[in-house]
Amino acid sequence: MKFKGLLIVVVAGLACLPFLSYGQNDIAAIRQKAEQGDANSQTLLGVIYARGSGIPQDYKEAVKWLRLAAKQGNADAQTALGGVYTLGLGVQKDNEESLKWFLLAAEQGKAEAHTALSRAAEQGDAEAQYYLGRAYTFGKGVVQNDTEAAKWYRLAAEQGHVLAQSCLGHAYKLGKGVTQDYTEAAKWFRLAADPVAT
Repeated sequence: MKFKGLLIVVVAGLACLPFLSYGQNDIAAIRQKAEQGDANSQTLLGVIYARGSGIPQDYKEAVKWLRLAAKQGNADAQTALGGVYTLGLGVQKDNEESLKWFLLAAEQGKAEAHTALSRAAEQGDAEAQYYLGRAYTFGKGVVQNDTEAAKWYRLAAEQGHVLAQSCLGHAYKLGKGVTQDYTEAAKWFRLAADPVAT
């Protein structure tokens, strides 16, 4: 079940939320804000349902709240929905729908990166960008395209995403989607091997 681990990684990373068990009063307060339309609370409630933190785990309910937040432009919720559709948890597996949500999350940050370079991952979710790169590399939900894959890997790699750095290194080593360049390949491999060096 390595793919179930993917969703756990996606959901665990949402809004830098630690694995906590929420009390009934906490959940009631979060639900009240979510019902009032607060996208962050909707995302958090979706995560609580996906994790089963203080309430029974319910992927369908998680999807409901994540979708509400995602439609408001919450990149964390969009990334989680991409993962949910990739794995078929609470929804029918659907690579195209998965790609749509990953793309929305990844695209959000491109605009923000110009005004907040220090933390483009807030909306330019590196995890979503990495998975878009994978989708283009393997033609999952899109036409296989090495140039698009390299573009998305670069966006995630520049934010310090280790797997994206490694994939970008391979792209340069093999000349897939970029001009073959062993020096550039070595640079990205070094960064992936020692992320503290960035």
